[in-house]
Amino acid sequence: MSTVEIVVGLGGLLAGYWLVSAFIDGSRRRTPSADEDASTLHKTWEAAETVWWDVLGVTESATDAEVRLAYKRGMALCHPDRVAHLSTDMQVLANRQAQALNAALADYEAQAPKDLS
Repeated sequence: MSTVEIVVGLGGLLAGYWLVSAFIDGSRRRTPSADEDASTLHKTWEAAETVWWDVLGVTESATDAEVRLAYKRGMALCHPDRVAHLSTDMQVLANRQAQALNAALADYEAQAPKDLS
């Protein structure tokens, strides 16, 4: 192996280590204290104005079938039964996402035209 290959290999390893450690350290850097609720960790996410179609990942003009399929797919990923084996932090995040999906579906149903037949 040449010196250039060794330097490039070590540089790649260091860059990969830095990227992985940045993601891992970023998730561990801020944990709630005993007197702090976990909900304060994501204030910026909660403060953002969201509309039901953004939460569900569809367009505003999506059909009823598309909206319900997007809801089912989202719930399949974050349902509490599916994440029960994960860490408490992941369960909290999944619970928030499930609540957001439920609220988005409720908003959609409140705005959707009622079938009068």
